[in-house]
Order: sequence, then C-alpha cells, then structure tokens
Amino acid sequence: MDESKIKCHKCSKRVGIYRMNCGSCGHDFCMLHRLESAHCCSAKNVIREEDKQETTVRFQPLREKIQKI
Repeated sequence: MDESKIKCHKCSKRVGIYRMNCGSCGHDFCMLHRLESAHCCSAKNVIREEDKQETTVRFQPLREKIQKI
C-alpha cells in the first residue's frame, strides 16, 4: 500500500512515514495514538480478560478447600 494513503486507525489522519504499527492489534496509528493506552488496544483487553478467566478457573479448587476448613 502507498505510504501516503495510510491513515491512523483512531483519528483517520494521514500518517505517512511516521506511522506506528501496534504489535498487538496490527493497526497503524499516528504518533499521538501510537501507545496502547492511547488507542485502547482491544487485543490487550481480550488477552487480559482471558487471563482473568483462566486465573479464576485455576484457583476455584483452592477456594473450595479453604471454605471447607
């Protein structure tokens, strides 16, 4: 794709050679929205949610043992 036509995924501003590609979600962003916290990286949020669910499942038997005591 022609670099002059690439736009920021969040604000649609043309980014040209100053684009930053997010390694988590794969979108291109301008310098203002390049950080994951600035563009609310959905890929990171999904990973965090999966980790939270996995942790809950992993510690469920431990909670049951503690309640029995």
